[in-house]
Amino acid sequence: MRKEDILTIAFALDTGAPLTLETLHLSTESALLGIIFTSPMVISLYLVLRTSWPDRGLYTYIRGGFVGRFQLYSWVGSYFLYLSYTLDYAFLYGGLKEYLPFLISAVATSLVLAVDWGSYLILPVTLLQLSLSVPLGWRFSPLLTGTSGLSFTELLNSSLLLVCLTLIPYWRGRSDVAWVVPVSLLFSGSLAVVGSFFVTSTAETLQALSMVGLVLAEGIALRNVLGTWRLRAPLLPLAFLGSILLSFINPSEYYDLTIPPSVALLYISLALAFLYLPVKGWGRLAQLWSVVLMIYGLYQSLVIAQGLQLTTIVVAVLSCLLGSWLNVLLRRKGGTGRGKASDPQGRDLGKSVCPYTIISFILSSFMIECRDLALNHPLAVGGSWDSFEPNGTGLTSLQSLPPFWT
Repeated sequence: MRKEDILTIAFALDTGAPLTLETLHLSTESALLGIIFTSPMVISLYLVLRTSWPDRGLYTYIRGGFVGRFQLYSWVGSYFLYLSYTLDYAFLYGGLKEYLPFLISAVATSLVLAVDWGSYLILPVTLLQLSLSVPLGWRFSPLLTGTSGLSFTELLNSSLLLVCLTLIPYWRGRSDVAWVVPVSLLFSGSLAVVGSFFVTSTAETLQALSMVGLVLAEGIALRNVLGTWRLRAPLLPLAFLGSILLSFINPSEYYDLTIPPSVALLYISLALAFLYLPVKGWGRLAQLWSVVLMIYGLYQSLVIAQGLQLTTIVVAVLSCLLGSWLNVLLRRKGGTGRGKASDPQGRDLGKSVCPYTIISFILSSFMIECRDLALNHPLAVGGSWDSFEPNGTGLTSLQSLPPFWT
């Protein structure tokens, strides 16, 4: 096996945040069905990667034109915010003062963004997660089902826990190792099942390590997708360090205001990306489900945002729209832009994507209606989204949701 393939495996495993899923202590039922609901997304990615690994992630299939730019800007904006607020949540949120691991993680992320060899930092983090995933010394506390049964809403949100597996195409891999996508799902999903039987007092520490691995993966993905942009090398780490300094002013407030636009932009970018994936035959059903899941995730992020949080989402989306429009306008005036998005074979995707868009929105509306009916049911705790408790710990607001809940 090549050295690059080993790094590909390490990167893929980290995107599933394995220790985080293991220590969430989801019910066995929720963990298993969450894997099933996530499978179509993984199938879509596998079908594409086994044919040809994209050079710039999912943007490869949509690049060019207004939609392509909007997808790219939304994705970059989402994951750039991810970097700093995830470290905030792991080490500083809620009065925590773990400054040394915070600074070490920030330096490691800066190296990943600045230099090519920074990608090797992902390997020791992965090995550490693998060694710590064995539940030695954990307390046996099986949770086979939720306290009030498994709701449709809980199932959907459990599925969204693994959405960061979509980072895998942004690694510079080979189609021969496309199998890392389903393997990553099975690995993280299996640990979620194992975690339903055990609890540990070191859960916060293990989750912090898992988040650091995810941040490094996000940094590598950003560096790879922006690799052809001029001034990228100095600007990315400098901008990241600037956001870190800004977060020091008030870590909790910074997290609360940056996670809403990041999550919303992520689901927008992924919904567009899955619409344009060049899959055929029955694979289109998996593609369709992936789009529906992302639209539902966007809806969820809008519902739980309040006040200024909702304002930050609107500003972020409008900024990406405006930036995309200006970019296309300037490129057309310069005679360098393409008017329509196309796939690698140059085929116009407008006509083929439109029907899937319509079907996706219809199915998403049905899912949202099911959610509303479930929350209005007498068994629903509190009858609102704020009362949703994914793992029995009483998560009641966007502020309580960890960064991997996206």
